Amino acid sequence: MGQAASVDLRARVMAEVASGASRRQEAARFKVSASSAIRWAELKDETGQVDPRPRGGKSRSPLEPHAAWLLALVDRGRTQRWPSWHAA
Repeated sequence: MGQAASVDLRARVMAEVASGASRRQEAARFKVSASSAIRWAELKDETGQVDPRPRGGKSRSPLEPHAAWLLALVDRGRTQRWPSWHAA
């Protein structure tokens, strides 16, 4: 996945679309994909802005379902003392 297009480029494309040009026509003129121009127009209609949506997403850690148990285990370990046989 590439880097998000600049807000300035998005705004210029959307300004031309708002003035009556087609999304595909302006995509070709600004050398961006037609699908990008279409998505930017939809984003502008939904949010009123052309800023990129946040990237990333949900944590994909395999430990996430076990977080509560692990944190409790760590917390319990802080309060327990070492066994007497370990104190050498």
